[in-house]
Amino acid sequence: MVILGISCFYHDSAAAITRDGKVLAAAQEERFTRIRHDSSFPGNAIRYCLEAAGLELRDVELVVYYENSRKKLSRIVSTIMTHMPSSLDMLSGFLPEWWSGKYSAEDRIRKELRSQFGIKDDRCRIREVDHHLSHAASAFFPSPFDNAAILVVDG
Repeated sequence: MVILGISCFYHDSAAAITRDGKVLAAAQEERFTRIRHDSSFPGNAIRYCLEAAGLELRDVELVVYYENSRKKLSRIVSTIMTHMPSSLDMLSGFLPEWWSGKYSAEDRIRKELRSQFGIKDDRCRIREVDHHLSHAASAFFPSPFDNAAILVVDG
């Protein structure tokens, strides 16, 4: 199975392509835009990965986003509510992001695939995965091991 992994919309946008668990290509968007910690959709990184892997976007069977948007939204709301009223400044930063659609990654990814790659249908499968599982996968897949125990420590 050919999988396109995407990290974007927060910091350090990147893309990677795997086939049957083997990394074919990976790149960070900042290498192309020259913007440190670029958070934009990694269109340039995706193009690079497709070219390096000798693939086209239509060959991709699944797009995987590095984080579960609903889980993140729930965590942010819970944090804000738990720390009221001192979290009011956090709420003022969160609301504009929420209204902009920042916490609906699947919709944003579909929109970017349409605008940057001309994908005209919504049949592209997009799956959001657990953020910490993404960290574990980024360590495991390029490793030489068939199996491994991985500990993720992330703020």
